[in-house]
Amino acid sequence: MEFTKGIKPLKNADDWPLWKDRVLDVMSYFNAIDIIEGKSTKPVLPAEPTKAQNKLLAQWSRAEASAKIVILPCVGDKLHQHISGRLSVKEAWDVLVQEFDSKAEDQLFRQCLNFFNVEWSDNKDAPSILARIKNQHCDFSAGLKTCKIESVDSLLELLFVSKVLHILPKRLESFKSSYLMMKPNNNKTIGDILSALILHERNVAPVSASSSSGEVLEARGARGKFF
Repeated sequence: MEFTKGIKPLKNADDWPLWKDRVLDVMSYFNAIDIIEGKSTKPVLPAEPTKAQNKLLAQWSRAEASAKIVILPCVGDKLHQHISGRLSVKEAWDVLVQEFDSKAEDQLFRQCLNFFNVEWSDNKDAPSILARIKNQHCDFSAGLKTCKIESVDSLLELLFVSKVLHILPKRLESFKSSYLMMKPNNNKTIGDILSALILHERNVAPVSASSSSGEVLEARGARGKFF
């Protein structure tokens, strides 16, 4: 199909946000979004349907058929085998959403961390770095739509939690990986991560005494320079 030529086949959670965003654009053109989301069901005709009722059924069937043609060629071989044949287009869509939507939220945090990790070294030119940032922007924007993060508060929670994870020292690396994997995405708030970090540091990875005393001496030395 001409409309799906630029859509990379869906294979894993990394592909999902941008893939879903582009596929929904095509679905919108065919008036099929309500069908795949279950908001529009196949019209049931009475014994003697009117022309308008027959037309409505034909339009619905056309939209559903178009949705199938959009989805099936745009997934990898394993997913194609999983969703083709026995499934309706809504069931196929539900399988994909169940498989990838929750992973997409976690992926957003990882995308934030990747963005915070970008560094511009002297031996790299502007086009290569800016192309990388542009790609990250496209993926992140698609991820926000997929996870329906629309309010400023939700976006700030995402960014600040990601920043806290980004600045963790090496002794807290285990906390980062376990927090990303084990904590439900809707519970990843700035208040939650601060409480969890304090408990983890106190019980699992306390600051060494030498490090603490060194920081105190350094702070005293710095104060002595100014007073």
